[in-house]
Formats: sequence, C-alpha cells, structure tokens
Amino acid sequence: MTARHGPVRLVAINPDGFSLGLAYLEASLRTRFGDGLRVEQSISDLYQVHRREIDLASLAADLVADDPVLVGLSWYTWNHRLMQDLAQLVHSLAPTCQIVVGGPEAGTIEGRELAVFPAGTLFVIGEGEGTLTAIIGDLLNTGGIGRELPAGTVQLTSDGLVRAARRQAALPASQIASPVLADTLREATTDWLPSYATTRGCVFKCSFCAWQDGFREREFDLDQVFLELDVLAARKYDRIWITDTIFGRNEPRTLQIIRRLQQWPTETRFAVELHAKYLSSRLAAELARIQLAWAAIGIQSLAPDVLRLTRRSPHTEQLLESVDRLYQVCEDQSVVHLDIIFGLPRQTVDDCFETVDLLMESFPAATIFTGMLQIVAGTTFEELRRQPGWVVLPPEGDCEVAATPTIGLAEMTRVRDLSAGLDAYYLLRDQARPGRSRVRAAELEELGRSLRGTPFWAHPVYARRERFTAAQLGALAQRSETVDA
Repeated sequence: MTARHGPVRLVAINPDGFSLGLAYLEASLRTRFGDGLRVEQSISDLYQVHRREIDLASLAADLVADDPVLVGLSWYTWNHRLMQDLAQLVHSLAPTCQIVVGGPEAGTIEGRELAVFPAGTLFVIGEGEGTLTAIIGDLLNTGGIGRELPAGTVQLTSDGLVRAARRQAALPASQIASPVLADTLREATTDWLPSYATTRGCVFKCSFCAWQDGFREREFDLDQVFLELDVLAARKYDRIWITDTIFGRNEPRTLQIIRRLQQWPTETRFAVELHAKYLSSRLAAELARIQLAWAAIGIQSLAPDVLRLTRRSPHTEQLLESVDRLYQVCEDQSVVHLDIIFGLPRQTVDDCFETVDLLMESFPAATIFTGMLQIVAGTTFEELRRQPGWVVLPPEGDCEVAATPTIGLAEMTRVRDLSAGLDAYYLLRDQARPGRSRVRAAELEELGRSLRGTPFWAHPVYARRERFTAAQLGALAQRSETVDA
C-alpha cells in the first residue's frame, strides 16, 4: 500500500460541545508527529444535532475533505446511533478512509452494536493515546493497518470481529501529553471549561460505571499541574470543572492544588467530584475557602443492600457524617451536591422516596441531583439487559432503565416525576434564594407530575436545570394544566 499523508480528524458530538478526550489525543499526536501531521478536532453540540441545527450529511462531507488519513469517532451512550450513522456516511463518501472508534461504547459486550459500523472499522478499547499513535504510524508508513492489529483494538471484518490482545499496561502519567500546555482544548464558550483533570483513572470499580479500566489512578506531576493552572487562570473562565474521579483521595497533594485555587486571580468558580470516604475535616475546611460552583458527593442510594450491589459502603451513618463535614463549613450550602441514582438493582420505589426525604431533612440547603440508572457498555451491569424484568431504553434514551424487577413501569413513572420535581424545585429555589423551605418527596412527585407532557419533564436529566429558566418552567406548567383540563 502507498503511505498516506492527509489530515487526521477527531470527531465528537457531546453535551456542551467539548471533549477533553479529543484534546488529549491531539496533544499526544502533535507530540509524537509534530508539524508533519495535520490534526483537527470536529466537535458538535449534541443538542444542536438533535434539533437539526447541525446536519450529519454536511458534517460527513466536511470530515472527508482533503482525503483524510483517518477519521476518529468518540463514541458515548449519548451519541451512540449518531456515530453509527456518521461512520456509514463517512465510509460512503470516502471508502478508503480508515475509521477508528473509541470511547466507552467501544467496549460493549454487544457485538451486534459493533457490527453496525462499516467493515474495516477499528475499535480502540480503553485509553487511546498509545493505540491511536500506533495506528496512525502504520497508516503514514504503509497506507494501511499491518497484519498484526495494534494491542487494545478490535477490527470489524467481513468475517466478523477480530480482537487483538488487550493492553497490559497504561501509559505512565509522565508520558501523557498535556492538552493545556499543548493548547489543544477546544471550548465551545470562553466562560466554561467543562473538564480539566489532574489525574487519570480510578481506584474503584462501581458496577454501573465504565471509568475503571483496571489500571488504577495515575497522578500528573504537580509541577505540570501548576503550570496548567497558570495557563487556565489567564483565560478567566467563569467555571472550571475538575473531573478527577475522586478529588481529594491523595489529601496532601490535593491540599497543594486547593491552595493554588484559593489564590486564583479572577472570580472563577470550581467544581469538584468527591468521595465521602476521603472527605476529612481538613479537606472540607480548605474546600470551603475556594469559590465553589459545586462539590459533588456520590450518594447513589441509602439502602444498604443496594449499596452492596453497587460495590459501595453500606455504612450510611458514616456517609452522612462525611457530607455534614462539608455542609457545615460552606457559607453557601447549596454548592454541596448530592448525587443519587434511581433504578438500581433491588431498589424499590420506597427506597427512592426515603433517600430523598432523608437527604432533604439532613441537608435542606444542599442540592440533590438524580439520574436514572444507565446500563452502560462495558460495565458489570450490562448483563442486566438479558435478565427478566429489566426494560432498558435504546441509546436514544441514554440506555436508561424503564423498569426493573422491583420497580415496574408505572412505578418508574412516579420515580421520574420525583426527579423532574426535584429539578423544578431547585430551579425555582435558586431564583428566589431567600426563604428556602423543606419539602417532602411526595410534594416533589406532585410537582413533577404537573409537568408531564412538557419538554422539561422529557428532557434528559443532564443539564435540564441549565437549559430551562424559572420563567420557562412556569409557562410550561401553565400549558400542562391547560392540556390536562
């Protein structure tokens, strides 16, 4: 084959129109190949695509311009079908272009989902910097993929799936190029950086989560982190979300980072993800001294049996004590975000309502975020799709559970009412901050029920509060009442 020298295009269709993963990949490719390789990111906002403000056919035509050596697709639950369709369009327009698909969905055990892509597609399992570099090296040198597939890949052929050996080791943190220092971040807005990380990987393996890759957590060198923070400070963001899977697990290191955030030269607010196990009094006190957009703590459920199944500690008293450490020292207690999941195995409707009631009673000024369990590719829970009583929505519905053996369809609608009611409550509360009142889960369910049939109720939980205003919510509620009447 003849070596190819066209551009490499990396594609994401994501909420917020941002991809930290693509930024890392571009930084890695630039470090390895320098100016001899043209690397471009194409990032579209998921909701603009859903609203047909961005046309897939036009996007595909742009991707194949100038005879690209490779088009890489970032495949997630939220863009599952979109990426399958886009791959077919790219292949139809440029049959010789190598398509590479990475991201969590590439690790699915459902081989039929991989078979929807064009023959010849390569899937990257796990982190992609080393694997993608090897693939592009083959393409640049020989024009094709060698007889032996790079480790960590799966190829779809006319005869089925061919799997290479898995990567046995992760890239050391010191060998992962910095997207901040390489200037490969491509934000949709200058106000908001949706993801920045000081670590890679996770030490836990939750049954519902695909982040754990078996390589545990790696920490980027603090000198590099401080250089990156200096660069980010000069950009004067309104918010930066630090998406380390557990911010604070290495407390001495985290405290050094927090001191930098406390000295930030602008009014930037920071969001972090915490684990109750590592939330000490000292960490809570120092966190309270930075400008927090939010500090999220994963609760998931307060039912001990459910927690055991999800590989989380069933000691709920200790969990609540940890939350209280941060709650008591935050001047604005609404920045304490408590994340819970509905639809977990063995969870009942009463479990859902009781968890909300207990959290509302214990932390009335905090903010509760809910989400329906998603049966995500490559997780332990993916096997639930095959078990009786489990009804799972297709990717267009974010692979959320619609019914479980312990929560039927009708009961799950009540749970969704509760979720919508919570979001509506906080949207209204945040507009009129004085006089926050305690409410019960039953009242929130009623509020959510009043919004059935509206775009607010049907909107994915992610960003529902950010995409609607209190005024819009009131108008929707009135319209819903009119329709019901």
